[in-house]
Amino acid sequence: MEVIEISHQKIPALVPSACCVGYFDGLHKGHQLLLDKTLETAEKHGLASGVILFDPDPWTIFHPEQELDYLTPLPKRLEMIGQKGFDLIYILRFTKEFAALPVEAFHDVLVQMHVRYLICGTEFKYACRNTGSIETLKNDRRLHAVPVDLYMEDPSHKISSSTIEEYVLEGKIALANELLGYMYSLDGTVEKGYQRGGRLLGFPTANLRVAPDVIVPAAGVYAGYVKIGDRYHMAMINVGSNPTFNNTKRTIEAHILDFDQDIYGEKVRFLFAHYIRGEQKFPSVQALKEQLHRDIMSTRSILSKNSVKDKRFVIMVKEKVIIMAKEFIQLSSKDDLGTVSLNKSVFSTIAANVVEEVDHVEIFESSKPFKNGITTRIEDNKLFLNIPVKIDYNANVTDVCANLQNKIFESISYMTDHKPEEIQIDVVGFIF
Repeated sequence: MEVIEISHQKIPALVPSACCVGYFDGLHKGHQLLLDKTLETAEKHGLASGVILFDPDPWTIFHPEQELDYLTPLPKRLEMIGQKGFDLIYILRFTKEFAALPVEAFHDVLVQMHVRYLICGTEFKYACRNTGSIETLKNDRRLHAVPVDLYMEDPSHKISSSTIEEYVLEGKIALANELLGYMYSLDGTVEKGYQRGGRLLGFPTANLRVAPDVIVPAAGVYAGYVKIGDRYHMAMINVGSNPTFNNTKRTIEAHILDFDQDIYGEKVRFLFAHYIRGEQKFPSVQALKEQLHRDIMSTRSILSKNSVKDKRFVIMVKEKVIIMAKEFIQLSSKDDLGTVSLNKSVFSTIAANVVEEVDHVEIFESSKPFKNGITTRIEDNKLFLNIPVKIDYNANVTDVCANLQNKIFESISYMTDHKPEEIQIDVVGFIF
């Protein structure tokens, strides 16, 4: 994925593309409809897929006196869009001069950028005084407008970033997650806190330092995860000022379950799955410790209640997999795993079917490098599989990944008489 910064006054040479356009704070389900339609349109017409991001937030241009916080600051938006498999992201500088462009001049910018198809919501407005609409786009023969119906929260309310922001600030994290389509999270660096967790309370915590312009959930205790590197760890997360100790500074800290490593200075992500309780001031340290014990038990229960069921491997023996396995056996030999190009598609198909049969998990769909997101390679007669997945946010991530690895290993070994050298399960998102 290539990220290109652009001014409407100086546009470089760009490739023909299908793009969606907007600020996209939160990248919620409504935004994801636009992103998915853009990828589909680009693939259908043989164009590069792109996203045009306004920066800074258009609201700040007209209301510079207001300090705004965001669900997904620009670096996180770039990361999330990149995970979808886009070729290009254009960061289009939003200025008063750009906002004042008439409709025709706005179209000229898109044409100069070689945007062939513009994917947008049916209520999309643009140009000076919002005089541009889906109809004015359709009237310009140089462009192809692709309208997408809005994703509705309910029959009378469309999804909006402002609604999700309200839910997060009120601690209604389950409602926020439902509209986002993934778990709300905060990125930051682990720093030293008051150091009472381990020494005084017996519950060591990782304290998160975040950017000043991110939206932080309401004070309280949450069940969630801490992502360290590529791994997700169950955690009890606390947001607040620790009123039992009469603090005034807000802290964001997590007790990571079954974890004992020094991560000071590391960049991590806190993911909020479920609100447990509000912030409380306790009469004594002992009373606080007893409540923290209960909070940890609640966290384990919440995050484990929908763990993957133990299913017998035999359910994987589907007709289409058997057919593929027969093709594999007929066209390849045990001694030379890399001779037939079909091999890798067979492994990919078997792995995809394994994932399909397991509860609370699905393959992360991507247009690149393979349609189902699974990549394979064969080196020195060894098979390597990389399988990106999305997991139910209520599921136990560690158990799901271990379960999938075992089942895929067993499936390929059984179907092909070849044992994978390595299987990697990458968790790239969460589903509901």
